[in-house]
Amino acid sequence: MSALKKIARALLPPGALVLGIAVLVLMVKTRPTPDKKPREERGALVQTGPVSGVRERLRVVESGSVIPAEQVVLAPEVSGRVLWQHKEFVPGGRFKKGEVILRIDVRDHSLALRQQSANVGRAELELKVEKARTDVAKEEWAIVGDESKASADGRALALREPQLETAKVNLEAARSAQAQARLAVSRSALTSPFNAFVKQESVDIGQLVTPQMQLATLVGTDRFWVQVSVPVDKLSVIEVPGLNTAAALGSPATIVQELGGQRIERSGHVIRLLGDLDPVGRMARLLVAIEDPFGLKTPAPAAAAESTSRSAALPLLLGAFVEVAIEARVLEDVVEVPRLALRDGDSVYVFGPDSRLEVRAVEVAWRRASTVLVKKGVSAGEEVVLSRLPSAVPGMLLRKVPAGPKDQVLGQR
Repeated sequence: MSALKKIARALLPPGALVLGIAVLVLMVKTRPTPDKKPREERGALVQTGPVSGVRERLRVVESGSVIPAEQVVLAPEVSGRVLWQHKEFVPGGRFKKGEVILRIDVRDHSLALRQQSANVGRAELELKVEKARTDVAKEEWAIVGDESKASADGRALALREPQLETAKVNLEAARSAQAQARLAVSRSALTSPFNAFVKQESVDIGQLVTPQMQLATLVGTDRFWVQVSVPVDKLSVIEVPGLNTAAALGSPATIVQELGGQRIERSGHVIRLLGDLDPVGRMARLLVAIEDPFGLKTPAPAAAAESTSRSAALPLLLGAFVEVAIEARVLEDVVEVPRLALRDGDSVYVFGPDSRLEVRAVEVAWRRASTVLVKKGVSAGEEVVLSRLPSAVPGMLLRKVPAGPKDQVLGQR
């Protein structure tokens, strides 16, 4: 009996193990199986925005400097001592066109004029005498000429034709010398060739001056030029006379200078493209003409607009650095796209009609600070993706961000 107990005790653990395994296998095979459902693909959460078509006049805003449109160095044409000069003949003084600036002593030239006038009178008398002699010679030739066998030269000498021509030439030379002396006398007064102000002067009363001696520098006040540098790729949208338009004046421009909290504003037009690039920025250089930069022809504003009148009274000074806003051409049939939507390589992500991502290359017609104007690649009414997509793949599923967390998605950019 003891042996059976020993055998039973020995078989009990393996039997219990086998029974446990059998029960476990039965439980696994008889367990309920859950229903399988397809995994829902939700798509990447993105912020989108619609784009719209626009028709817009472009503006090219660059900086420039004011330079003179008319400038001349005043120099005498005759020698003499300065007898008189205008009270405005000082740096900053202004003159109207044709106004006398200074006068030179021309007594020597006046005496020369009297002498040349006397020479003209003498030459006229000599011509009269020679004409009388020629008439006498013709009468004598009429008497004996038919019987004479003189040559053509002999006949000309007999009729005093060379002497008559000499007298005529002497008279013409005397008159030319007289005209030259009269011109020297008229040049004793130096006048302003245009409406101008004195930029620099270096002469005083009593000073002896000679031709080609620089007395002053005059700058015209009717017009200034602004030399402005613009990127070469923007020239195509600016109307420049002689380049892409036959008109005398090109695109209109507004010239602005901020001075002591006041704004000086003038209007102008593009008139010319310079033939070289700016050596600093390698940009094209344009000339913009400003009429009446000093505001001399503009009527004074009413007393009620005192603050405006003070600003209008300020002149646009030579050498000033200004901002130039050029009204360029109108762009037709373009789409305005937020700059956030523009990706590297000038492409955009479009939220397709089936909520799938479309990557499109676009042709940018104009770039601005916050938006770009696109000519090809995207149409008005379509939605572009504004959010960042680090692993963007064409055709990937997208979903729009709800209205609530919109700002949060934009904040991730």
